Amino acid sequence: MSRTSMEPVLIRVLVTLLALSAPLAEAAAQTKTYRWEDGLCRHSVRYDPRKVDEQALKSTAEILNTEQGVPIAMSPLTPADAEKLDPAGFETQCAATAARMRAHRLLPLPGIEEYRTERARQIDDACAFGSAQLRSHRDPSALRRYAPAAGRCDRFVDALEGRADLTATWRARITETCARNVDPASCRKRREDEGARPDGEARKRLYLVSFGWGNCATEFAAFNGEGAKRRQAMEEKLTRAFKKAYGVRETCDEP
Repeated sequence: MSRTSMEPVLIRVLVTLLALSAPLAEAAAQTKTYRWEDGLCRHSVRYDPRKVDEQALKSTAEILNTEQGVPIAMSPLTPADAEKLDPAGFETQCAATAARMRAHRLLPLPGIEEYRTERARQIDDACAFGSAQLRSHRDPSALRRYAPAAGRCDRFVDALEGRADLTATWRARITETCARNVDPASCRKRREDEGARPDGEARKRLYLVSFGWGNCATEFAAFNGEGAKRRQAMEEKLTRAFKKAYGVRETCDEP
């Protein structure tokens, strides 16, 4: 075949290759990458927003993030810290977190709605727990409004309300908690020293709220114990399905 006769053939081949590569180039241009972090791991996923709901993808990654746990009300370390607490602010934040969980648009993974329901239930429970604990520093009766612990941790509430001896209840609780410490004697002395300070009475109350009622009530919380194990199992199963279905890549650092 002469050079002259080959030229039309080469032109047709080039035209065909360009025609085939155009859709590929267009698809590549449309593809996006979403990245996020979860603990020691970094994740990324490439997706075509024409085929995958972008907001649902991001929301699914968000609710499967193990660091996105239940809201926690921080316990004050000193009486001065207790004066700065903002129960209303915590409750507002909690309501927004629960609303966001329920409003998420999610990818159609098997079991994702059951997981969302469980997450929302645990958020509601953690919010009720935290609200009761924060408000109890001014109104001890608020602890009685946390339903899961009602009737189970009342000895601490009785002491905080003045229906039982505060110091005796405080000492009994110190004995219970310090018995599990590696150095029980030092543990008891540290707490006794706190109680002997000028603001010792207030410190006793803080201890009974956090380490008395708080530790007791946590045993019955939906966000703790078996509830936490159930959520974790659902989370792990959904995470595996998410990675497989959407090609999520993961890189983790050594702990």
